[in-house]
Amino acid sequence: EKEKKATGIVTRTAARPYNKSSSIPSSRQYTTRKDARPLLAVNKAGVTGDYNHYRIMALNGTPDRAVSILTSDAMKQVRARFPKAQDGDLGENISVDGLMFGMLQPGRKLAIGKKVVVEITEPIEPCANLCTLPYINNPDVDPKNKIQNCQNFLERLGRQPGIRGWYAKVLGEGFVRVGDEVKAIAT
Repeated sequence: EKEKKATGIVTRTAARPYNKSSSIPSSRQYTTRKDARPLLAVNKAGVTGDYNHYRIMALNGTPDRAVSILTSDAMKQVRARFPKAQDGDLGENISVDGLMFGMLQPGRKLAIGKKVVVEITEPIEPCANLCTLPYINNPDVDPKNKIQNCQNFLERLGRQPGIRGWYAKVLGEGFVRVGDEVKAIAT
């Protein structure tokens, strides 16, 4: 059976380097937010200059979670309920427009730019660390409502696989830039 050709475009690339004061979830400065970068160097270990505390400390740097990818339709769903959500808030390394989050399933391979090839490994599960985002953990809101905001946010992200994004392992190393084409590779 012939698969429908699916292509998209990279709209944002991001990473967050290790920073002693803000890279540990128990820190007051901690955030899941990744800052935009003009270029990502992607290798089998992940994105150069990107730090994910859980992946490094609990999962021993597993290559199955080397890169995180978020589609624009998933972010649109998040913003429909949480309008202050910004690109990078969900910890994504690569944002893609034109591919739908539901088509990215484990085993799906994507060619990104000239050389990078990734294979989707699993949907990213929502975690409580997202509740540190300022529009969820607003200091002006009483603690009971903060907890409810957090629960609502996590429930929304967990409603369908891929709303928070997808993890991928790297099969082909290289660079990823905004504007690069993303092609689903027929299996």
